Amino acid sequence: MPIKINYLLVSSPFCLRNLNHSIGVVMFKLISFYFKSVIILSLLLNQAIASSILETAGYGSTRGGLAIGNSFLGARFSLSNTTLITEIGGQVQSWSDDSYPSNWDFDRSVFFALIQTEGDFLYPTDTQLSNPIFSEKVELSWSSGNYSIGNDTLINVNQILTPGEYAIIFGSGLFGATGTGWMPYTYSHIEENTPDLNYLSYQPHSNTEWQGLNENGIEYSPRFIVNGVTTVPEPLTYHLLLIGLFGFLFIRSREAKFMKS
Repeated sequence: MPIKINYLLVSSPFCLRNLNHSIGVVMFKLISFYFKSVIILSLLLNQAIASSILETAGYGSTRGGLAIGNSFLGARFSLSNTTLITEIGGQVQSWSDDSYPSNWDFDRSVFFALIQTEGDFLYPTDTQLSNPIFSEKVELSWSSGNYSIGNDTLINVNQILTPGEYAIIFGSGLFGATGTGWMPYTYSHIEENTPDLNYLSYQPHSNTEWQGLNENGIEYSPRFIVNGVTTVPEPLTYHLLLIGLFGFLFIRSREAKFMKS
């Protein structure tokens, strides 16, 4: 019996140390998991900022519209935060009717361009769009009859833009595009600004400069789309991310010291 008592007296502190060590390891793991969750939550909230950067109008459904080819058409937009632009486009298709069957060799290529605007009127720096941020030749779809409501032509861009003034432009005669197209127009303005402030146009064959689309007094509203993700976190997500990172790094350093003790 004394041997048993002595064994318990000697072994009890050792067991307590093991128990305390195990509890400490579990606590550090739980706290680390908490701060990891805070970091993940802040990133998820930041991703939720993805949205439509520009949507100028609703869908047009008539055969009436604005030509692309003899004129460049565009829409302006402003950015207040650094933004990843993911898509640009709009409701646009190629010219066609019963006299132009879809199997004809009809040139339906136009360009989509993303540019920065300057000056008091926020126009492109020149009429040749010599310094585009992004440009691409696009083969437009063809359909007979009225334009299908809810049908946008969008292309991937993936360009990071800093705060500033920008525009997307559709046209032909540049960037390898030589065809024609058209944009149905509506009168359902979505942007808070007036159409004169949003839209712009240029007639390559008439030697005019850039101008507002509706300067003739008729309010055309073609549908331009810009989608993107704001890459700078909002204040809440920014603070959550900092708390999570500092907390996680602090706990990891304390855990390392604890494991060595």
